[in-house]
Amino acid sequence: MMPQPELSARAAAASIRVAHLLDGRHFGGAEQMVRRLALASPRVGVAASVYCLSQGRLSEALRADGIPHQVFRSAGRFDLTPLVAMARAARRDRIQILQAHTSRTHLMARLLSRRLGIPNVTQIQSPIALDENQAHGRHPLRAWVERLGRPWTDAIVTVCEEEARRLVREEGAPPARVRSIPNGLDAPDEPDRTAARARMIQALRERHGVEVGTGEFVVAMIAQMRPRKGPEILLRAFAQWRRRGEPGRLLIIGDDEFVERGGYLARLKALAAELGIDDHTVFTGFVAEPWELAAGASLFALPSLFGEGLPLVLVEALSRGLPLAVSDIPGNRETVRPGETGWLHAPGDHDQLAEALQAASRNPEQAERMGRGGRRLFLERYTMDEVLRRFRALYEDLLARDRGRHPGS
Repeated sequence: MMPQPELSARAAAASIRVAHLLDGRHFGGAEQMVRRLALASPRVGVAASVYCLSQGRLSEALRADGIPHQVFRSAGRFDLTPLVAMARAARRDRIQILQAHTSRTHLMARLLSRRLGIPNVTQIQSPIALDENQAHGRHPLRAWVERLGRPWTDAIVTVCEEEARRLVREEGAPPARVRSIPNGLDAPDEPDRTAARARMIQALRERHGVEVGTGEFVVAMIAQMRPRKGPEILLRAFAQWRRRGEPGRLLIIGDDEFVERGGYLARLKALAAELGIDDHTVFTGFVAEPWELAAGASLFALPSLFGEGLPLVLVEALSRGLPLAVSDIPGNRETVRPGETGWLHAPGDHDQLAEALQAASRNPEQAERMGRGGRRLFLERYTMDEVLRRFRALYEDLLARDRGRHPGS
């Protein structure tokens, strides 16, 4: 469990009360970031509640952390009936700002905002108008709904600067309402790479029956596995690298709950067998504490094809001193300074990714230097204290603007 502030006393004294809205079905980067924000917000005088549309791993984690939350069960994507109960809860909790993190709750927050007379924030973790299937291109319904609701949006927060610029340039979002605030974390202690490697070796042995040598090259990927995350690209790159006679291990950490028909992990395992790397690849499925494994890796990879904002796993990898090998797409590339924190490869290009694996494995001293460079980049840009400071400033601006519209309130 993450370190928990003294929520009850501190939240009671907080001057700004924010409700975070999201679906809650999954436990990916957006959900984990909301959890971290809610835990840390009292440090800057913000009391956070979380309103979910589904019971799941997120609500379980919130309950374990003692974070105020409520589940408003919904019958489906177009069911807006939870709005009545949400409005009652927001009045009860004396909420001053609504912050929505998923495309469905963006619309809900805008409607609630108008009903309650309080500001709302649309937070964009990844480009909303992109479909899960890249072949479908932009999702016209989502894009239309977002544009329709934009006049009712008081602020738009993106997690990467490139998406903020795109919203203004391509979609006509008012520049004064758009801000970029990255995902962030409380800084872990200075990484002890030897201790992290020992913990990884022990966990793989005890939980998966896998033996890994102390000096063995290990590549890790953490994601909720789905095609746009590009795990097939990593499997093909790893197989190509292995065919050069290189010893090493690949850790695929995460489940496939985002894929509606299921069976995606089974297809990935079949591909690993077809490529002849199944004996060197570990598929862990869902792991509650994935960094017990990944922190001991030699390299962290995320070969996403499209649709990223600023993946929290990359921020976490930087914080733990891991060099990166990631696809050159918006969001991902903000974490890589080539030659300083890792390697970029063209999306979908397993040959280029194999070259990155080769460079990291053949020159471990350079990889270690990049890991240290990544840690410095994390401390410059992605600490939770910096994220909280920027959110607090946004909330103050919104409330001041709201008081200007409603003098005497």
